[in-house]
Amino acid sequence: MVSTFNDRACRPEFRLLESDVRSVLEQREILPGMETQIQRWTTQNLSESDQRLLDLLQDAIDSGYVRRIRNFKN
Repeated sequence: MVSTFNDRACRPEFRLLESDVRSVLEQREILPGMETQIQRWTTQNLSESDQRLLDLLQDAIDSGYVRRIRNFKN
């Protein structure tokens, strides 16, 4: 049987990375905990698509589209 799904997109770690990046871009802010998680992704051996996601997020932060939240308290 031939799969109709993109096998790479079905990997849980890819979905988590994509979800994290989407969340940050939608909220236009990044909390310290999320930034730590994103930093963990940068130490991984990433595919080209995953690296593009991280590059997109970094560009959004560098341009001011996404702001870093520093002293977050509940």
